Parts: sequence; C-alpha cells; structure tokens
Amino acid sequence: MDREARDYWRQQRRKNARRGPLIGGPLGDLPGTTVVLALMVVGYIIFLVPSASMAILSLPAPGRDLVSSIYPGGFLGLVINGFFVYVIGMQAEHLLEPWQYVLSFILSGAFGAFSAGLFGPAFLATMGPLGLLGIISHAMWRNPMVAHNRALTFVGFLLALNFVLSGFSLPLLLGMVGAYLAGVVLTAAFSRS
Repeated sequence: MDREARDYWRQQRRKNARRGPLIGGPLGDLPGTTVVLALMVVGYIIFLVPSASMAILSLPAPGRDLVSSIYPGGFLGLVINGFFVYVIGMQAEHLLEPWQYVLSFILSGAFGAFSAGLFGPAFLATMGPLGLLGIISHAMWRNPMVAHNRALTFVGFLLALNFVLSGFSLPLLLGMVGAYLAGVVLTAAFSRS
C-alpha cells in the first residue's frame, strides 16, 4: 500500500472514530438511514388510504414530486428500495452529515420524479435511492484508489438493471438519471461546505 492510500484510510478511520460507537442495533449509528426508512414506511402507509393518495395525486407538480420522493411504489417497492437504502445508505451516510444525507435523498427523489414527469405521466415512486447512488459514485470518483471506469461501470450497470426491470420505460429512465445526477450535484455541493 502506498503512502497516499495509507493516509486516505487513516483519515477514514479517524472520521469514523469521531462518529462514536454503534449505539444499539444495526441502524444505531445511522440516523439518516433510519429516518429515510421510516419516511418510506410512512409514505407507504399514507398511500394505503385511498382519500390521502387521491389528495396527493391532485397536488401540483412540486408538491406531488416531494411527496413521491418518500413513496416506495407499493409493498414490493418498499422491500426492494428499503433493502437498497439499507445497503447503499450504510455507505453513503458516512460520506455526509445525517441531515445532508436525508435532504439529498428527498431532493434527488423529487428531482427524479420531476424529470420523469417532463417526459411522461406523473410518476409516483421514490427515486431517492438513485440519489444515494449518486453520493456513492461521487465518492468513488474522488477516491484515488478507485479507477474511474469502475465507478462509471457500477453506475451504468445499476441504471441499466433498473431500466430493464422497469419495463424499458423512457420517462422512468430519465427520472432515474435525473435523481442520480441530483445526488451527485448535492454531494458535490455539500462536500464544498
């Protein structure tokens, strides 16, 4: 391991040590991930109530997009997105402050819903996990130990997988790309502050 790599990992250990020990349970030291998962569960419960979901669908675009950033798109979406948030979120949350992490999730999800709505009907399912992917890929791009083509391959694979699983929906793909780019931009902005 060269000197740059040792310095990088020493700095990462110091940063993680400042966060403190694990405080009970698998999400004890991940307050942002816990909040995001709780918001997704609340979003799922809200959409189970027909009158609430109809009221949300009748909102103008900015409000609808913000609310859709926490709606997982049904029970299967809650399970899959929840698992993705848990796995990717554990990594992404250590790169930002918890409030920045939650804000990145919500705003990138809203921007993804807005992007999808520009090219097709309003889309009501969270795109926030792709914003978390933007956080991770920004960190991968800035890490001298990771080849940049690996970061792009990682992102390309996950976007292609989501595109195929979505049934080749172009508006959905553009929404996913929008959420991903919003996550990258927000992470870059938070990294500078």
